[in-house]
Amino acid sequence: MNLFGLIKDTLQKLEVLLQEFKQKNAGNRTIECLLPQEIGNLIEEKAITMNLLQTDDQWHGLTHPQDEEQVRKKLNRK
Repeated sequence: MNLFGLIKDTLQKLEVLLQEFKQKNAGNRTIECLLPQEIGNLIEEKAITMNLLQTDDQWHGLTHPQDEEQVRKKLNRK
């Protein structure tokens, strides 16, 4: 799971990239602009730097309705 804390300068750079993405892919309703990928590109270009903070905590995803039962079981174990 990714959780980003971004400064204003980085958000402005991402806004420009998003606008370019929308113009380039106008009419394509299935393509996605992926935040981790765009952040990775900015890092590779040395346009931004980031710090990685690690944790031993576990996360529980609720992406799909069928995930609910599994998450409820995990939460009830605690």
